[in-house]
Amino acid sequence: MDFMKSVIKRDFDVELIYEQQSKAFFGAARPDYWHFVSWIYNEGKNDILQIYISRYYVAKEAAFLEDFCANISAEPNDKNSNSYSLHVRNSDCDYYLARDDVGRWHLCKEQGSFTPKGFPTILSDIIAEDIKRYKKAVSSLKKANDGWLLPRAKSFDGHPVVAESQSLIESIAFEKTLTGKLNARRFGIYSAYCTWRDRIVGTSVSMSLCRDLVEGQFEYDPEEISDRTVEIFMQVQQHLLSRPIWGSGLSVDIEEASNILHDGLSKLDSYQITQFHLLNGMHSGGLFYPLALILGVVSLQHYCDIFTEHCQPDSPDEQFVRSSAYFINMLGILTHEDCNN
Repeated sequence: MDFMKSVIKRDFDVELIYEQQSKAFFGAARPDYWHFVSWIYNEGKNDILQIYISRYYVAKEAAFLEDFCANISAEPNDKNSNSYSLHVRNSDCDYYLARDDVGRWHLCKEQGSFTPKGFPTILSDIIAEDIKRYKKAVSSLKKANDGWLLPRAKSFDGHPVVAESQSLIESIAFEKTLTGKLNARRFGIYSAYCTWRDRIVGTSVSMSLCRDLVEGQFEYDPEEISDRTVEIFMQVQQHLLSRPIWGSGLSVDIEEASNILHDGLSKLDSYQITQFHLLNGMHSGGLFYPLALILGVVSLQHYCDIFTEHCQPDSPDEQFVRSSAYFINMLGILTHEDCNN
């Protein structure tokens, strides 16, 4: 088991955060996200789960925790009086970022619990720096007539970086503090924003796109696909379409199916359409799997597992799918959470 831990540490390029008998938890800071790896040895099998959390999310929660702990009066006889935790949402998994009474950071599965030693110093130092970056990013935003503006920043095509979602512009400003310069060719939340601003805003769903999607989907025989996959695709159609266009026992001609799909896709907002184009283009996702993620029919973990099924877990191909899908999903979370508040 010690050998397996050393292999994970080396192959995934992560630091050991804690270990307990036949399980271990590792983590590392990538350019704009935290990459955690959970390992459990169970009945002769190594179970590995990869978890992605934006550095923006963690920095935002950590900054709040730091300020909160600095402004409360601790009871002198309560050694845990400075122990607080905030929810860090990762679409599939609920993790809690916690700060204990000696200032160590922890990422926990249960609220109020702590890992044995907290983050290694090398990771804790990154959180401390990211808190400063977050505060700098927030202070750089300006209120504009059409939302929130990041001054002196432009999209790939030269449009001002502005949106109704404060969280979206905050996250782009934070990315700029991490990378020094915004680069749309390097995929992250800014690149996803550029696709929305430069390619989707002011456009509508085309019939030719719908026809191509339908023709591609009709190449698959539902009788030759797993029951679970067919069930997912049927749920997507029930969510979005006036009636199903593909499935067991269904016979709908391409033109009619294209019209039904067009009406369905037209219900999506511009950010969801952006997500669809990105998932389809970057992962060759087809019609229904990208929609399943966007509509919440499947989890991000499920989506990534499907498109990395034949990849080695630590391979560049798998890391690309998981990290890009994370940021595409994040675009939807950021823009819709502000609308729902």
